[in-house]
Order: sequence, then C-alpha cells, then structure tokens
Amino acid sequence: MRTVAAAKINWTLEVLGRRKDGYHEIRSVMQTIDLCDDVSVEPAAELRLEVDGQAGDEDDLALVAVRAFAAASGRDLGATIRIRKRIPIASGLGGGSSDAGAVLRCLNRLHGVGLSEEELCSVAAMIGSDVTFFLTGGTGLAEGRGERVTALPDVAETWLVLLTHGETMAGKTKRTYGALSDGDFRDGSATGRLVEAIRESEVRGQRPEVGDQRSAIKGHQLRAGGGSVDVFENSFERAANDVFEGHADAVAALMTAGVGATWLAGAGPTVFGVAESEDEARGIAGRVREGMGVVHVARTLPRAEATVVRD
Repeated sequence: MRTVAAAKINWTLEVLGRRKDGYHEIRSVMQTIDLCDDVSVEPAAELRLEVDGQAGDEDDLALVAVRAFAAASGRDLGATIRIRKRIPIASGLGGGSSDAGAVLRCLNRLHGVGLSEEELCSVAAMIGSDVTFFLTGGTGLAEGRGERVTALPDVAETWLVLLTHGETMAGKTKRTYGALSDGDFRDGSATGRLVEAIRESEVRGQRPEVGDQRSAIKGHQLRAGGGSVDVFENSFERAANDVFEGHADAVAALMTAGVGATWLAGAGPTVFGVAESEDEARGIAGRVREGMGVVHVARTLPRAEATVVRD
C-alpha cells in the first residue's frame, strides 16, 4: 500500500493554557499542504523501517504507529515501511506525525482489519497529539492537546511559500512550550470565528478562500460566508524569536522577497506567506536570499488527496 504523508500548516494555533496533566490545551485550525513524504507499507515477517534507504530509529513515530495498531487490532503484525522524506524534520510542519498517520491508514487496509475511523483516531491519539489530524487531512479543527479533531470543509486552493531556517533542535516541542508566558495564551475565539466562517461558506455553497491583503499589520484574511475573518493567530509568534536563532532574519527574508506578511507554522521554526497564484509563489521563492534556509512552494491539499491509499 502506498500513500502520501502531507505536511501541515496552522491557519490558527491558540494555546489556552497549561493542563493539570502537564500538557497544554490548544485550539487550532490545521491544513494539509502538498509538501509530502512518500510512504509505502508491505507485509513482512519482521517489523522494519527504511527511511530514504537507511534503517529507521526505534523511536520513530512510524514504528510506534505499527506497534499501537497491532495492540489495537490484536494481531502481531510484521511490515516493511519505506519512507522517502521531503518534509524538514522538527520544522513545525508535522512530518513525523504525518508519517505515523499514513502508516495507520495503510495498515488498516493492507491487513483488512477494518478499524473504524473512531477506533483509528483512538490509536492515533496514543501515538502523538497531531497524528489524529493526519488521518483525516484537509482542513480540520484540533482541540484538547491536539488529539480531538473535527473535519471542516476544504478551503479553496491556496499557494504558499515556506522557509525553514536553522538547524534541527533536540527537544524542540518542550523548549517552545516552555518559552510561552501567560501573555501568549489565548481564549480560542480567533479559531472559533474562523471555524464559523468556514462552515457558513459551506452552507452558502462557497469554498472558503485565503487572501493576501498586502499588509504587514493585517496581512491575511479568509474570505468566507460573505465576509472576511482574520486568520493566522499563533500563540508561539513571540516565543519563536527567543527560541529560534535567526527567526527575525527569516521573516525579513520572506517579506523582502515579496510576501505581504509571514506567519509561523506550528511552533516553528518554519515561516510562511500566502501568494495569489503558483507563478507568484515561485517568483517569491526565487527571490529569497541565498543561505536563509530551505524554501518550498506548496498548495493546500484537500482531504481526498491527503488521505488516499493506493495498492
């Protein structure tokens, strides 16, 4: 079985506060994009992971996914998993979690286990906070610590320019959450307004569209339901400057290249901007100053494309 493991951005990412269990409560509208790893799974006598031809780490989430799926299905499953990586590691784009979600989709079909979507989501929640979202893909509302996901209508195709800067950071998630202060916490209302607008668009038979208004102060809105809603609220925007060296330079590089505003993907360090078309996105990408990091041009990926599994 073959599938893609799509990267994601967050139209919003609001951290509401710390929970009693040590995790943080979030509300986020997440979106898959067509920057993808390639994942294949085939039956085997033993469990093996190959990442770009190399043996995978025992702690890799793709292996964790196999073990969690085996426990849930009551089967001792062997499998060879092959992953061709394109999503930068520890970039805020969800690559490891997406790989795990892709493996779950493939295993469920490969072995004919037939776990329901609800059962698969329960397995995903045990693996990692973002894994549940990658089972459904497209546009979705994530709540709790990220494991509670509600599918939303796909937004209209939107072109993005992404810049991943800096080196891979050990313990990035712990450091970024640890850098948050009380002033970074939000009440979730920005996410709520966005969800309402997306749903209202569906009622009106529209496709919600993200537009670039060419303003560094109020740079991006989602045109939906007959009006506009500000998006890209992210609780990590301030902390990113403290945690990631060169973050301000990366933001300036994208702005100088021609985006109207830049925003953080997840907890960072990747920053991105919206373009009006593929041609504009590629033009912006070509003008990003050399040496600033890895630049990708991507479009939003609807649910059907993000989750399809092929023989």
